[in-house]
Amino acid sequence: MNIDLRNIIEKGFQFAEQADFEDKAHNYELAVQAYLEASDCLTHGTNYGIMNEELKESIHAKVERYLKRVEEIKNFMTNEATKTEAFINDTTDCESFNDNKNKEYETKDINSKHIIKRCIVTDSTVTFDDVLGLANAKTVLFEAVKLPIKFPKLFQDKQNFSTSILLYGPPGIGKTYLAKSLAAECKTTFISVNAWGFQPKYLNYNEKSVNSIFELARQRQPCILFIDDIDGLPGQRYDSESELYQRITQEFLIQTEDITMNNTGIFLVAASSTPWTLEAAIRQRFKKQIYIPLPELNERAAMFKMYMNASTDNYIINEHEWMQLAEKTEYYSNADIMIVCREALFRPLRPLMSATHFKRMPNLKCDSSRELWFACSSEDPNAEVVAIDKIEPNELYIPPITMADMLAALLTIKPSINESEMIKYRDFSGKFAENES
Repeated sequence: MNIDLRNIIEKGFQFAEQADFEDKAHNYELAVQAYLEASDCLTHGTNYGIMNEELKESIHAKVERYLKRVEEIKNFMTNEATKTEAFINDTTDCESFNDNKNKEYETKDINSKHIIKRCIVTDSTVTFDDVLGLANAKTVLFEAVKLPIKFPKLFQDKQNFSTSILLYGPPGIGKTYLAKSLAAECKTTFISVNAWGFQPKYLNYNEKSVNSIFELARQRQPCILFIDDIDGLPGQRYDSESELYQRITQEFLIQTEDITMNNTGIFLVAASSTPWTLEAAIRQRFKKQIYIPLPELNERAAMFKMYMNASTDNYIINEHEWMQLAEKTEYYSNADIMIVCREALFRPLRPLMSATHFKRMPNLKCDSSRELWFACSSEDPNAEVVAIDKIEPNELYIPPITMADMLAALLTIKPSINESEMIKYRDFSGKFAENES
């Protein structure tokens, strides 16, 4: 396995650790994002890396578990009547809720029922305003999807607009988030499924499963049907293994042709991190192919600040330093920047975990006279031997995150993408894509 793919897989496991941390802290929005990023990185790594089948099966099982957890969390967040405690201890309510969301479409095929349960059906509340940058991509999506929905009489001729859009770019740059925000902008249902789930080798799906997803979308129209990791869709390259792969791909092509020709109110949006691996027949189904680039300088500075603010207000970093961080992270994706912030967040905590001596001192950060426990040397005259797990969280002094912590985190967290991979995206854009962002 080459170094770049190994880094992507390692990044996937870092995302998984972060997702677990946020999940346990009940930060469900951050947990969902991290689980999806973990799944994206690990799927990409196993698709294009050389590894033994046992390891590949193990990683696929983890991805399945992460995606299932995403489904549970999103169902819980949508079902406001379900209490947090019940959700954590019992996922039965979540499964029942998902059944209700999809009750319009019934199928007797067991595999189809399985994949329908795996579809994430939500009414998104994330809007374009929540997505940093990507002004050109937002404009293209607005014209391609929102205008036909808002002014249907102007777009009765199917030649006037495209119902299939491919978002492509490096992993971890927010393609899924952008698609979800599009659904909110258009006030339509958002149906999401990962194309890796179409792999019969791992999940025992067939062409009926593909048909079931599109039938669900027809019941929910107008809607945005989002297919993540479209690179995972089986194609002709699997001919030697089974004709089932061909039937799955053929069914996908038939269904996409139908929604294109019949103006069904279904807008198909797919995401790809390796668009050059898509077969021509699949790629040509997407009349609009939009490049989603890595964040630019000012966007990276804003992301550092946004991700840090989402986690804590305990930092001492000024505007000039945010820009310095942006200048040092040219090839970093949105997800990479989030991991850097998470790593920096832990740096002041790690010395506390190994500390054995603490002393009581006034909290200088506020006017309160209440004292806090400060880590100190065993030779300090006021030192006391205290186990950190005996200290209440609100009584422990945690040093603020500084620029030094951020720079140290950068030394640990490397970008997922390098210049050679960026060349591939530029080459693909030059050959096929009509809309640059």
